[in-house]
Amino acid sequence: MNYNDFCQLFYAAHNIPIAYFKDSQFISFCGYPDYFSPSIQIFDQLSASNKIITTSLADDNCYYGLVQLNAGKDTSLLIGPVISSMLNEEIIHSFMRAHSIPSGKKNKLADDLNRLARVSYHQFTNILSMAFFTIHRKKPALEDLYSIANPNLKKDIAKKVSHSSYEAREEQNIHGTYVLEQQILSYVKSGNVAQLENFLLQHVKNQPLSEGTVGDSPLRQAKNIFLGQVATIGKFAAIPAGLDIELTYQLIDQYSLECERLQTIFDITSLQYNMLVDFTKRISEKMTPSGLSKDVYSCIQFVNGHVNENISVDDVSNHIHRSRSYTLSHFKEELGFNLGEYITHAKIQEAKSLLTFTDKSLSEISNYLCFSSQSYFQNVFKKIAGETPLSYRKKTQK
Repeated sequence: MNYNDFCQLFYAAHNIPIAYFKDSQFISFCGYPDYFSPSIQIFDQLSASNKIITTSLADDNCYYGLVQLNAGKDTSLLIGPVISSMLNEEIIHSFMRAHSIPSGKKNKLADDLNRLARVSYHQFTNILSMAFFTIHRKKPALEDLYSIANPNLKKDIAKKVSHSSYEAREEQNIHGTYVLEQQILSYVKSGNVAQLENFLLQHVKNQPLSEGTVGDSPLRQAKNIFLGQVATIGKFAAIPAGLDIELTYQLIDQYSLECERLQTIFDITSLQYNMLVDFTKRISEKMTPSGLSKDVYSCIQFVNGHVNENISVDDVSNHIHRSRSYTLSHFKEELGFNLGEYITHAKIQEAKSLLTFTDKSLSEISNYLCFSSQSYFQNVFKKIAGETPLSYRKKTQK
């Protein structure tokens, strides 16, 4: 197969960027603007999986997928980024930070991201499945469609789950799902995908549960159960765990509409599994550290999302709608160091990532992180990291 032609046709059909990787380098890619190329860091994270199809929610708040083209993993297709919700400032800043895009490109980036297709996580796995089928002429097994950390989770996980509270039942049975629901809520709320998957597999193997009748047909039963669960997960797990309220309601709406379009119980079961994983992954990215107040956590999030801007203490305090003195005192009280110090350390942490994973010059990194000069950047870096930027790059890029 000519994979260059496949990439062009895939992008034309789905409006999702795609890159062809062979022999440790990207051979061709479609859909990426001139200031942003496929991320080798994201590729490395995905290719570390032993699966022929892998998905991930990356640091830029976008989904990516990797489809292996052969058993040796020396040829692959990197598909993404995909944004499943409405574009907002948080996604734009996350994307700029993750890919070292200068602030001057912000408006252009927003336009480019807005032109990308909006698909849900479940739809994305179906697109990956279709790409796999087109290339390999066979339908991928269920375990190949998900980023499952535990190797003991087999392809019948969706079938096993469907025999518990997720499958529609015609008979009226005693409700026995409360404990299960609370366990699922706790795992989703903690952002631990591996725990959630292990629990689902082990529970349905050892103690299948029944549901009362909530629909006049098996299909309607399955849909009603799903609609109830997605609302519960969003309102009682995602939002309390710190996921953005508007984003959560958008996800609830998207999954609810998608459920209504499905016509088999098995597809609803698969959607349900994807929904749980999707929410859990998003929560794991947004969890509030234990012991921190909401104000201090908001400060940290704001600083981490704006390291490529010339932000000040006043900018941070304005963001949380508090006085400068309140912000400084509470930040120091809870973390033990000054807010100004944290801003500088956050920039140096970003510099370390850029030195390790990109070939950007010291001047480019200094300008991107809004240091007053390259020499000042080098001095600050050495003071915090204990070595010069060049020596750090040489050490970490071995």
